[in-house]
Amino acid sequence: MPRESRVSEAERREWLAAWERGARIDEIAKKARRNARTVSAQIERARQEREQHEVHAGLLKDAYKKHYDELLGIVEEIKRAAERPVPGSLSPDRRGASARAQDVPSPSGGTVSKFRRELLDDALCQHVPRSPLWQACRKWEDTAYDRNFQMEEVRKTATEWVDQQVRPKFPEVATEAFVENLCLAATRTAESVGFSQLKYVPSESNARFALHWAGLLLANNLPTQTKLDELQELHHQLISKLTGSQLVGRLKSAHEEWAGARDAIWREAEVLLLRGMLPGLCELCPGSETKKRKKPRKQKEARK
Repeated sequence: MPRESRVSEAERREWLAAWERGARIDEIAKKARRNARTVSAQIERARQEREQHEVHAGLLKDAYKKHYDELLGIVEEIKRAAERPVPGSLSPDRRGASARAQDVPSPSGGTVSKFRRELLDDALCQHVPRSPLWQACRKWEDTAYDRNFQMEEVRKTATEWVDQQVRPKFPEVATEAFVENLCLAATRTAESVGFSQLKYVPSESNARFALHWAGLLLANNLPTQTKLDELQELHHQLISKLTGSQLVGRLKSAHEEWAGARDAIWREAEVLLLRGMLPGLCELCPGSETKKRKKPRKQKEARK
């Protein structure tokens, strides 16, 4: 008896479909001109292949969901990190130098190693190498550095004024708090928030006087009400002088540049988050090749 030809995958799937529609094994075998045992065995094989495919498809679906959730978690982290002008927080590891030597928080809680973080960062860039998000991140870093530099210049000037104009006349002054008050007024002016709602709060205890502003103690143990009034007037004059200076004007310009970059990051991050999935492939995509892909040049530049 001649040996039967090999049964193709398409053929056994057709037999399985016919059998599930109610056809008998002998009927399928007669129509296909095959041995009934062969048909029966191939129908079972087709059924097992289908089950394996369904299991694999389910696992692949779950793996992709987990993969996208992790990468979109990185996008969320970028968005949160952009809220405050801390230079370096959007660098490749996005956690600063201190976190590179230890585990860092993961998007879903717990900790994640620096190696895992680097892989996830690279994977996100492989999916969206030309996203406007990276250009916004570069601008954010530049403007955050400039804003902080301008803020430090304001702080230096405020410290000099307190040392030269306040402490000699009011030794009771709380120097750090006084400087912080001046910087707060400068910051709120730069951010166009204003500070008119912040009030002076004088107090008296055991014939000694204290003065607060914006919740901070400016001075304690002032000997007389007159001294308190003089300190309040001097504080008001210094705030007016500082907030009207070119220093704060430069700080305001730097803040506006930084805020524009922050808003651009938020917008591009929201675009990715609302899509719910990412285009293209990366080395971490389920079922993809495990060899490391070379990063596009633009991607490398975006991460600097």
